[in-house]
Amino acid sequence: MVFAKRSMEDYVRRLGIHDAAAIPCSARSLTLEEARAVDRGHIVWMMSVLLFFVVLYGGVLFQAKADRHAWIYMGITLGAVALIIAGLAWFRIRKRRDYRDPHIRVEAGEAELVVAGAAGRDSRPYEAVAIAELLSVATKSSRRFSGILLDTRLGPIRLEDEHYKDGRAVAGAILKRLDALGLPAGPDAL
Repeated sequence: MVFAKRSMEDYVRRLGIHDAAAIPCSARSLTLEEARAVDRGHIVWMMSVLLFFVVLYGGVLFQAKADRHAWIYMGITLGAVALIIAGLAWFRIRKRRDYRDPHIRVEAGEAELVVAGAAGRDSRPYEAVAIAELLSVATKSSRRFSGILLDTRLGPIRLEDEHYKDGRAVAGAILKRLDALGLPAGPDAL
């Protein structure tokens, strides 16, 4: 089967290796202001999509010399889209309203992976690294590597740019190091 789970995980792993940072490298959890900046970036992106459709729809109606009813329908449609975007933005901001920086640092070295935080330190050789999930973002026509979910003694660490500064690059470096050592990477390796 072309789209089997195993082949998709291998494809995502190769995407991560392509995005890898050079070892040694490290990622740290986002501060409150950095987390808010990520959310603002998503809101700006959503508003850009709305503006694109306003210009596109308005241009078509203007060129077609549409009557008053078409402009009213455009207003209703774009108002509904604006409400949907506002709802998505509100849910996104609400999800992080109680965000506190956990002060976690993930360091990928030549021989070991170190996860350090306020709750302690987890240092493991790459043979003992447990990746619970390979994270990716998919659209209808493409897929993008976003990070990994590490299973550590400090709890699950979602190593991606949404939660860590340089998270995706360090996640790729971990995958690249596991690949160079001939170790399996992914949930099947647990």
